[in-house]
Amino acid sequence: MTDEDISYNLVKNVAWVHSARTLTGMGHLNESIIAALEPELFEALRNRTRPCSKSATVCDVKFGLPVGTCLFIVRHLIANKLWLVDMNRLIQPALEPLVVSRSCEVMQNGVTG
Repeated sequence: MTDEDISYNLVKNVAWVHSARTLTGMGHLNESIIAALEPELFEALRNRTRPCSKSATVCDVKFGLPVGTCLFIVRHLIANKLWLVDMNRLIQPALEPLVVSRSCEVMQNGVTG
């Protein structure tokens, strides 16, 4: 493998989502809460009118959660492949909307906790 074979955007994106794979350190969250919030958070991001982090902060306020919680949930859903993104395109949550889709599993069964 050479440097030309490495997608630096992929490496940066994996680093961004990796620590959110589990809920360690997020005592106020569990899979049931994530399942309940996922539909509205998905719709907020699907709107694509503002950067991902701004949409997540709006959802934090709406749901009465500590700021940063919904952005963590976004990372968690991507890290666990419940939401799909182009990992070869650099994710810049503070600068751009995030183009997400649901995995087939979520579309069929919803997010399960």
